[in-house]
Amino acid sequence: MAFEVVALLCGIIPGDHEAIVAIGSNAIVFNISSLLFMVYLGTSISGNVRIGTALGSGDVKRATIASYIVIGLGMFLSLFNMAIILSFRKELCSLFTSDLELIESSKSLLLVVALYQFPDAVNAVEQGVYQASGRQKLAAKLNFIAYCTYWCDR
Repeated sequence: MAFEVVALLCGIIPGDHEAIVAIGSNAIVFNISSLLFMVYLGTSISGNVRIGTALGSGDVKRATIASYIVIGLGMFLSLFNMAIILSFRKELCSLFTSDLELIESSKSLLLVVALYQFPDAVNAVEQGVYQASGRQKLAAKLNFIAYCTYWCDR
């Protein structure tokens, strides 16, 4: 939802050219960020199934091991995605446009996207672990607290 709000706010930027660059950069960053999140979502779902199956069969040890593996995999994937973003910022933006000003603007925004890969991955895989263990309420509360803390710091 935050990306949609940013897109709406970009429309009120004074000057047509600046608004076009802001909206274009937001669209590029949103698409790259969404694509990378799908990796974490897939990891979360696969971990959810694996952990849920283990718990359903009463094998707590296997569920614990699967939880650690999923969390570790999420962290590894976030570091891998960070490296990809930081190494190929210009090339990633060039997939969407050939406008040099838009590429430069998007490149700088991708630095922020790179920083958010780790917390995004941890949140996604942890949600899968909590759901598999039947602790959806705890997961929802932790999400609420994390996002409230984020917005209160602004």
